[in-house]
Amino acid sequence: MEFRFRVFNLTLQPFASWFENLSRNSWCRYPAPTHGFSLHRWVRGARAAVEVLAQRQIKQGNAGRMGIHTIALQSEEHMAMERPEFLEICRNHRWVILWGWFFRADCYLERHQHSIRKFLRLKKGLDLELESALEINRKKYDWQIALHIRQGDFRTWSAGKFYIPPQVFSDHAWRILAAHPEKKIQFWVCSDEPVDLNLFPPETRTSPGFTLREDLRIITTCDFVLSGNSTLARVGAFLGGSRLHNLSLQAEPSSDPRNWQESWKALTENSS
Repeated sequence: MEFRFRVFNLTLQPFASWFENLSRNSWCRYPAPTHGFSLHRWVRGARAAVEVLAQRQIKQGNAGRMGIHTIALQSEEHMAMERPEFLEICRNHRWVILWGWFFRADCYLERHQHSIRKFLRLKKGLDLELESALEINRKKYDWQIALHIRQGDFRTWSAGKFYIPPQVFSDHAWRILAAHPEKKIQFWVCSDEPVDLNLFPPETRTSPGFTLREDLRIITTCDFVLSGNSTLARVGAFLGGSRLHNLSLQAEPSSDPRNWQESWKALTENSS
Protein backbone atom coordinates (compact mmCIF):
# COMPACT_ATOMS: atom_id res chain seq x y z
CA MET A 1 0.00 0.00 0.00
CA GLU A 2 2.84 2.38 0.82
CA PHE A 3 5.23 1.57 -2.07
CA ARG A 4 2.93 -0.11 -4.62
CA PHE A 5 4.58 -3.51 -4.32
CA ARG A 6 2.58 -6.60 -5.23
CA VAL A 7 2.28 -9.08 -2.38
CA PHE A 8 1.43 -12.78 -2.58
CA ASN A 9 0.75 -14.06 0.94
CA LEU A 10 0.82 -17.81 0.32
CA THR A 11 0.56 -18.64 4.02
CA LEU A 12 -3.04 -17.40 3.89
CA GLN A 13 -3.93 -19.71 0.98
CA PRO A 14 -5.39 -22.59 3.07
CA PHE A 15 -7.86 -20.07 4.56
CA ALA A 16 -8.53 -18.03 1.40
CA SER A 17 -12.14 -19.23 1.08
CA TRP A 18 -12.94 -17.56 4.42
CA PHE A 19 -12.27 -14.05 3.08
CA GLU A 20 -14.30 -11.95 0.67
CA ASN A 21 -11.30 -10.67 -1.32
CA LEU A 22 -9.33 -13.93 -1.24
CA SER A 23 -11.98 -16.55 -2.02
CA ARG A 24 -11.37 -16.14 -5.77
CA ASN A 25 -7.84 -14.86 -5.32
CA SER A 26 -5.96 -18.12 -4.79
CA TRP A 27 -2.54 -16.46 -4.64
CA CYS A 28 -3.81 -14.23 -1.81
CA ARG A 29 -2.49 -11.31 -3.80
CA TYR A 30 -2.64 -7.63 -2.96
CA PRO A 31 -3.87 -5.74 -4.91
CA ALA A 32 -6.44 -8.37 -5.77
CA PRO A 33 -6.63 -9.27 -9.50
CA THR A 34 -9.58 -7.89 -11.44
CA HIS A 35 -10.71 -11.38 -12.43
CA GLY A 36 -10.02 -14.02 -9.82
CA PHE A 37 -10.20 -17.78 -10.14
CA SER A 38 -10.54 -20.56 -7.57
CA LEU A 39 -7.31 -22.45 -8.22
CA HIS A 40 -6.57 -23.40 -4.62
CA ARG A 41 -5.43 -26.98 -5.29
CA TRP A 42 -3.02 -25.86 -8.00
CA VAL A 43 -1.68 -23.05 -5.81
CA ARG A 44 -0.96 -25.50 -2.99
CA GLY A 45 1.57 -27.19 -5.28
CA ALA A 46 3.05 -23.82 -6.25
CA ARG A 47 3.35 -22.88 -2.58
CA ALA A 48 5.29 -26.11 -1.91
CA ALA A 49 7.62 -25.28 -4.82
CA VAL A 50 8.29 -21.81 -3.39
CA GLU A 51 9.11 -23.37 -0.02
CA VAL A 52 11.61 -25.73 -1.65
CA LEU A 53 13.22 -22.83 -3.55
CA ALA A 54 13.45 -20.72 -0.39
CA GLN A 55 14.99 -23.55 1.61
CA ARG A 56 17.52 -24.22 -1.14
CA GLN A 57 18.55 -20.57 -1.27
CA ILE A 58 18.86 -20.46 2.51
CA LYS A 59 20.96 -23.65 2.61
CA GLN A 60 23.23 -22.78 -0.32
CA GLY A 61 23.50 -19.08 0.46
CA ASN A 62 22.65 -18.08 -3.09
CA ALA A 63 19.76 -15.73 -2.32
CA GLY A 64 19.45 -13.29 -5.18
CA ARG A 65 20.02 -15.68 -8.08
CA MET A 66 17.60 -15.69 -11.03
CA GLY A 67 16.09 -12.42 -9.81
CA ILE A 68 14.81 -14.13 -6.67
CA HIS A 69 15.99 -13.14 -3.19
CA THR A 70 15.10 -14.99 0.01
CA ILE A 71 15.19 -13.22 3.38
CA ALA A 72 15.09 -15.77 6.20
CA LEU A 73 14.67 -14.89 9.87
CA GLN A 74 15.62 -17.06 12.82
CA SER A 75 12.86 -18.04 15.27
CA GLU A 76 13.03 -14.90 17.46
CA GLU A 77 14.59 -12.52 14.92
CA HIS A 78 12.68 -9.41 13.82
CA MET A 79 12.93 -7.32 10.67
CA ALA A 80 11.47 -3.83 10.25
CA MET A 81 10.22 -3.74 6.67
CA GLU A 82 10.31 0.07 6.52
CA ARG A 83 14.13 0.00 6.80
CA PRO A 84 15.96 1.30 3.70
CA GLU A 85 17.94 -1.96 3.41
CA PHE A 86 14.77 -4.01 3.04
CA LEU A 87 13.21 -1.62 0.53
CA GLU A 88 16.44 -1.67 -1.52
CA ILE A 89 16.28 -5.45 -1.79
CA CYS A 90 12.67 -5.26 -2.97
CA ARG A 91 13.55 -2.69 -5.64
CA ASN A 92 16.54 -4.68 -6.92
CA HIS A 93 14.86 -8.08 -7.32
CA ARG A 94 11.80 -9.16 -9.23
CA TRP A 95 10.77 -11.60 -6.51
CA VAL A 96 11.52 -11.50 -2.79
CA ILE A 97 10.58 -14.46 -0.59
CA LEU A 98 10.04 -13.69 3.11
CA TRP A 99 10.70 -16.72 5.33
CA GLY A 100 10.05 -16.42 9.06
CA TRP A 101 7.66 -15.10 11.68
CA PHE A 102 8.48 -11.53 12.63
CA PHE A 103 8.52 -9.35 9.52
CA ARG A 104 7.15 -6.06 10.80
CA ALA A 105 5.94 -2.75 9.37
CA ASP A 106 4.46 -1.14 12.46
CA CYS A 107 4.14 2.47 11.32
CA TYR A 108 2.49 1.40 8.05
CA LEU A 109 0.18 -0.99 9.88
CA GLU A 110 -1.13 1.92 11.90
CA ARG A 111 -1.38 4.19 8.86
CA HIS A 112 -3.21 1.71 6.64
CA GLN A 113 -5.15 -0.26 9.26
CA HIS A 114 -8.59 0.64 7.87
CA SER A 115 -7.64 -0.43 4.33
CA ILE A 116 -6.16 -3.69 5.62
CA ARG A 117 -9.36 -4.48 7.51
CA LYS A 118 -11.43 -3.72 4.42
CA PHE A 119 -9.29 -5.98 2.26
CA LEU A 120 -9.38 -8.86 4.79
CA ARG A 121 -13.12 -8.87 5.43
CA LEU A 122 -14.53 -12.28 6.31
CA LYS A 123 -16.92 -13.65 3.72
CA LYS A 124 -20.55 -13.61 4.79
CA GLY A 125 -22.87 -16.59 4.49
CA LEU A 126 -20.38 -19.28 5.53
CA ASP A 127 -21.63 -19.56 9.13
CA LEU A 128 -25.24 -18.49 8.83
CA GLU A 129 -26.46 -19.60 12.27
CA LEU A 130 -23.55 -17.90 14.03
CA GLU A 131 -23.68 -14.76 11.88
CA SER A 132 -27.38 -14.39 12.64
CA ALA A 133 -26.82 -14.83 16.39
CA LEU A 134 -24.01 -12.29 16.43
CA GLU A 135 -26.11 -9.75 14.55
CA ILE A 136 -29.14 -10.25 16.81
CA ASN A 137 -26.99 -9.94 19.91
CA ARG A 138 -25.32 -6.79 18.60
CA LYS A 139 -28.74 -5.13 18.83
CA LYS A 140 -29.72 -6.84 22.08
CA TYR A 141 -26.55 -6.23 24.13
CA ASP A 142 -24.44 -3.14 24.81
CA TRP A 143 -21.20 -5.12 24.67
CA GLN A 144 -20.20 -8.45 23.20
CA ILE A 145 -16.95 -9.78 24.69
CA ALA A 146 -14.97 -12.71 23.27
CA LEU A 147 -13.02 -14.91 25.69
CA HIS A 148 -10.38 -16.74 23.68
CA ILE A 149 -9.29 -19.69 25.85
CA ARG A 150 -6.49 -21.56 24.13
CA GLN A 151 -5.79 -24.90 25.78
CA GLY A 152 -4.28 -27.91 23.97
CA ASP A 153 -0.62 -27.19 23.19
CA PHE A 154 -0.53 -24.22 25.59
CA ARG A 155 -0.54 -26.63 28.53
CA THR A 156 2.86 -28.00 27.51
CA TRP A 157 4.49 -25.52 25.10
CA SER A 158 7.34 -23.57 26.73
CA ALA A 159 6.62 -25.32 30.04
CA GLY A 160 3.05 -24.03 29.96
CA LYS A 161 4.02 -20.41 30.67
CA PHE A 162 1.19 -19.07 28.47
CA TYR A 163 -1.50 -21.49 29.65
CA ILE A 164 -4.39 -19.85 31.51
CA PRO A 165 -7.17 -22.08 32.92
CA PRO A 166 -10.81 -21.42 31.97
CA GLN A 167 -11.56 -20.56 35.61
CA VAL A 168 -9.35 -17.47 35.34
CA PHE A 169 -11.32 -16.24 32.32
CA SER A 170 -14.54 -17.00 34.17
CA ASP A 171 -13.43 -14.96 37.19
CA HIS A 172 -12.66 -11.95 34.98
CA ALA A 173 -15.97 -12.27 33.14
CA TRP A 174 -17.87 -12.13 36.43
CA ARG A 175 -15.72 -9.19 37.58
CA ILE A 176 -16.48 -7.23 34.40
CA LEU A 177 -20.18 -8.01 34.72
CA ALA A 178 -20.24 -6.82 38.35
CA ALA A 179 -18.37 -3.61 37.48
CA HIS A 180 -20.95 -2.60 34.85
CA PRO A 181 -24.47 -3.30 36.17
CA GLU A 182 -25.80 -0.65 33.79
CA LYS A 183 -24.58 -2.60 30.73
CA LYS A 184 -26.12 -5.63 29.05
CA ILE A 185 -23.08 -7.82 28.34
CA GLN A 186 -22.85 -10.97 26.23
CA PHE A 187 -19.81 -13.24 26.58
CA TRP A 188 -18.66 -15.64 23.86
CA VAL A 189 -16.24 -18.46 24.71
CA CYS A 190 -13.84 -19.42 21.90
CA SER A 191 -11.74 -22.47 22.73
CA ASP A 192 -9.94 -25.35 21.03
CA GLU A 193 -11.40 -27.73 23.65
CA PRO A 194 -14.85 -27.91 25.32
CA VAL A 195 -15.29 -25.54 28.26
CA ASP A 196 -17.90 -25.76 31.01
CA LEU A 197 -20.15 -22.79 30.29
CA ASN A 198 -21.68 -23.10 33.77
CA LEU A 199 -18.54 -21.37 35.07
CA PHE A 200 -19.45 -18.20 33.19
CA PRO A 201 -22.17 -15.58 33.49
CA PRO A 202 -25.68 -16.52 32.29
CA GLU A 203 -26.27 -16.43 28.53
CA THR A 204 -22.59 -17.02 27.74
CA ARG A 205 -22.41 -18.75 24.36
CA THR A 206 -19.89 -20.61 22.26
CA SER A 207 -19.53 -21.35 18.55
CA PRO A 208 -21.99 -23.96 17.19
CA GLY A 209 -19.37 -26.09 15.45
CA PHE A 210 -16.28 -25.36 17.58
CA THR A 211 -14.30 -24.49 14.44
CA LEU A 212 -11.38 -22.11 14.00
CA ARG A 213 -13.30 -20.12 11.40
CA GLU A 214 -16.26 -19.66 13.73
CA ASP A 215 -13.96 -18.50 16.52
CA LEU A 216 -12.36 -15.99 14.16
CA ARG A 217 -15.79 -14.70 13.16
CA ILE A 218 -16.80 -14.28 16.81
CA ILE A 219 -13.57 -12.45 17.68
CA THR A 220 -13.82 -10.11 14.69
CA THR A 221 -17.45 -9.27 15.58
CA CYS A 222 -17.16 -8.69 19.32
CA ASP A 223 -16.50 -5.26 20.78
CA PHE A 224 -13.77 -6.52 23.14
CA VAL A 225 -11.46 -9.53 23.30
CA LEU A 226 -9.87 -11.13 26.38
CA SER A 227 -7.21 -13.67 25.49
CA GLY A 228 -3.94 -15.28 26.43
CA ASN A 229 -0.88 -14.73 24.25
CA SER A 230 -2.55 -15.87 21.03
CA THR A 231 -1.93 -14.79 17.45
CA LEU A 232 -5.52 -15.69 16.48
CA ALA A 233 -6.94 -13.32 19.09
CA ARG A 234 -4.60 -10.46 18.16
CA VAL A 235 -5.34 -10.78 14.45
CA GLY A 236 -9.07 -11.21 15.05
CA ALA A 237 -9.20 -8.16 17.30
CA PHE A 238 -7.28 -6.16 14.69
CA LEU A 239 -9.59 -7.21 11.84
CA GLY A 240 -12.63 -6.35 13.96
CA GLY A 241 -11.19 -3.08 15.27
CA SER A 242 -11.84 -4.33 18.83
CA ARG A 243 -9.98 -3.55 22.03
CA LEU A 244 -7.90 -6.41 23.37
CA HIS A 245 -6.28 -7.48 26.61
CA ASN A 246 -3.65 -10.24 26.62
CA LEU A 247 -4.32 -11.93 29.93
CA SER A 248 -1.53 -13.08 32.23
CA LEU A 249 -1.50 -14.67 35.67
CA GLN A 250 0.70 -11.84 36.97
CA ALA A 251 -1.57 -8.85 36.36
CA GLU A 252 -5.31 -8.26 36.30
CA PRO A 253 -6.86 -6.47 33.33
CA SER A 254 -8.92 -3.36 33.85
CA SER A 255 -12.52 -4.25 34.64
CA ASP A 256 -13.51 -1.61 32.08
CA PRO A 257 -12.70 -3.09 28.66
CA ARG A 258 -12.86 0.38 27.11
CA ASN A 259 -9.40 0.83 28.67
CA TRP A 260 -7.95 -2.23 26.96
CA GLN A 261 -5.42 -1.94 24.16
CA GLU A 262 -6.30 -0.64 20.70
CA SER A 263 -6.26 -3.52 18.23
CA TRP A 264 -3.42 -2.32 15.99
CA LYS A 265 -1.20 -1.79 19.03
CA ALA A 266 -1.90 -5.38 20.08
CA LEU A 267 -0.23 -6.51 16.87
CA THR A 268 2.80 -4.24 17.18
CA GLU A 269 3.49 -4.42 20.90
CA ASN A 270 2.66 -8.04 21.82
CA SER A 271 4.22 -10.16 19.11
CA SER A 272 6.65 -12.35 21.05
